[in-house]
Amino acid sequence: MLYAGLDLSRKRLDFHLLDVEGGTVEVGTAPPDADGLRGLTVRLDRHGAPIRAAIESNGARFVHDRLERRDGRSRSPTRRK
Repeated sequence: MLYAGLDLSRKRLDFHLLDVEGGTVEVGTAPPDADGLRGLTVRLDRHGAPIRAAIESNGARFVHDRLERRDGRSRSPTRRK
């Protein structure tokens, strides 16, 4: 299992991929559009492990929907106040 932190902005999608011990596996960016997200999934698939991701953004619905279509599973966290 790997863990990805995704930070979506209008100009790019930053990611930080960690292993189970919290060590950095890969850090990078992708364009914040359908082609960029598709390329990012291909890039991360090469690690050969399941990935659990957290998305930081008010506009992350696009990313959430695309990831859900990819593997059929997705959960939105409950917002804490």
